[in-house]
Amino acid sequence: MARGYCGSSAPSMREYNGGMNDKQPRIILWCDDLYFTSRIERVAETVGCDVLYSSGDQAPSEFVAQLADNPPALIVLDMNVSLLPWEEWMRALKSDTRTAAIPVIAFGSHKDVDAMKAAKQAGADQVLAKSRFVDEFPRLLSNAL
Repeated sequence: MARGYCGSSAPSMREYNGGMNDKQPRIILWCDDLYFTSRIERVAETVGCDVLYSSGDQAPSEFVAQLADNPPALIVLDMNVSLLPWEEWMRALKSDTRTAAIPVIAFGSHKDVDAMKAAKQAGADQVLAKSRFVDEFPRLLSNAL
């Protein structure tokens, strides 16, 4: 399974696309919390899904163009991610007809009501508290595939 690392030194999606199995479903993970990253990877592995990361060094239009050419099954967003301009990227993703249908699941602290509201306003299809996300992610991923 192809994997990347979250953070500013992570390879761009373009670098990972060459090593991916085109027949295997992929998810894009916007997360810099190693606890959640490893849990998400384990669940993805059980259903034969590759996990792809992005470094955040692309313009939103460039990111959307890449996804339009090779859409993932799902995008998973940790609303606490510190290295990506996720609100800007999600607005660009959801406002482009080529990528608007790509499902986005956002998760974060149940206490961070502002982030949850921002994710919903930016276009997240589902916004969940971390505890609920952990319980429901296997089912949500299976539904996306």
